[in-house]
Amino acid sequence: MAGKGCRGGLLLKEEIRVGLITSRSAKGLIESILRESGQEAEVIDLPVHAIGMLSTKTIAKILRSRRDLLDRARSVDILVIPGHVRGDAAVISKVVGRPVYKGTVSPVYIPDIMKILRSGGKLDTEKPAEEVVKLSDYTSKTVFREAFRVGSLRIPLKPPPLLVVAEIPPTVAEDGIAGLAARMERDGASMVAVGTGFDDDPQVVHEKVRKALSALKDSPVIAETPTLDHAYSALKAGASGAIMPVETAVRLASEKPLPGDTFIIVSGEQPEELAKAVESLRTSGYSKVAVDPSLSPPLLGLLESIERFRRASRLLNVPLVFSAANVAEEVQADSHGVHALLALMALEAGASIYYVVEDSYKSYRSTAEAAEAARYASAARTLFSPRIPLTRLFVVKQPRRPPNPVEPPGERVNVDYIPPSMDRAGYAHIQVDHDRGVIMLTFYPAGGEPVTFEGRKPTSLLRALTSRFPVSSEHAGYIGYELAKAEIALALGKTYVQDSPVLVPVWGGLDDEGC
Repeated sequence: MAGKGCRGGLLLKEEIRVGLITSRSAKGLIESILRESGQEAEVIDLPVHAIGMLSTKTIAKILRSRRDLLDRARSVDILVIPGHVRGDAAVISKVVGRPVYKGTVSPVYIPDIMKILRSGGKLDTEKPAEEVVKLSDYTSKTVFREAFRVGSLRIPLKPPPLLVVAEIPPTVAEDGIAGLAARMERDGASMVAVGTGFDDDPQVVHEKVRKALSALKDSPVIAETPTLDHAYSALKAGASGAIMPVETAVRLASEKPLPGDTFIIVSGEQPEELAKAVESLRTSGYSKVAVDPSLSPPLLGLLESIERFRRASRLLNVPLVFSAANVAEEVQADSHGVHALLALMALEAGASIYYVVEDSYKSYRSTAEAAEAARYASAARTLFSPRIPLTRLFVVKQPRRPPNPVEPPGERVNVDYIPPSMDRAGYAHIQVDHDRGVIMLTFYPAGGEPVTFEGRKPTSLLRALTSRFPVSSEHAGYIGYELAKAEIALALGKTYVQDSPVLVPVWGGLDDEGC
């Protein structure tokens, strides 16, 4: 039985019986999803209309008090509750005597969860499956040939896996390097690169490397080094490697000013020149070498550069670096989708290192997007299919059609646009502070001084407001609606404008006649 926060790595066999605990109103929906997917499970419907309002303790009490439901729960081998139920599912396990885990928040993914469980995937007693099921679970048993190690980091000769290297742009001020490096590591970078401007003094590179290293737990640091002086300065500061053009690599091979275990990425556009540089470096004793055949921007040779990768993969027996920045930065579309496609291309081209740069606000948090894209691509290669549903790369769309709504009981009322009425208690102004990560709700009471409430939870902000000011129920509903939009804008890093939509798909939004 799973304890608090325990993950069960239970490998289900076909004959193992699964029970899905849900509400009475959702039973038909769950059964319909199971029928369409060809999956079988015991659907245990509790005598409630919305199971998401319950806690695990309440579910345990209901089962304990209803012998018929308890017997049905005990007739299966493993139970799954909806992912949005509050509390630890282990509380239910103690009553039922069976393992109980949290599934997905959305029921549309139930078939995927059943398949993942049967293939040995993991679920959790406290977290919904969307947070627990990692794409890396698909590739955890992947065997790959190691080219070499940079520190303790194993570099694959060929993918999968696909490792992410995140570059700190040269424009980042020195006092911002440590924080950015730490965040890139948290976002999934296996290695952090320090970007270098052409006019940067070697001593500047030294300081940047030192600051990046001070903030990292495990990830090694490398640096862009246009000259050998820059490379020497970076390594003296503790860097594990250097990124250099072909010309600098050739000089390194002849002069040998760096230690033999230095990790070297050689960048250039001609695979034949890269091959010669690699051979020279190896002859000079440098064994940890990777090459970057330079991906060109769209409309400026992107297809030709992909062909360069294919030639380089055939010519060279070293890891390839796929630099996504030129494409991800230039394509004017959400970067998470661009990274998903580029990561698949990188694997097909034979690259085992995916290089990303957060060079503008458009590419903000691209490290996290690239890391998820790399996991997705690696899983797709392992499963021989790119159609993997549980990725976090879906923001506007999702891979499954939304389920049909449950038929509600009672009277049904069609509502057209109703103009708002003014609230004599005052009016509200809502803003989002992305730097501090908070929503700001300023209320201007009639005849009084304004008060600003700050926080991240819309419901808590609304409770704080209504506990202090007598806003009307209609006004409270409007403010709650706007606070929810502000929360979405904060999560996505988008601009929030009160009374304006946060997301507008290219096919247009819902008809909007006013608030």
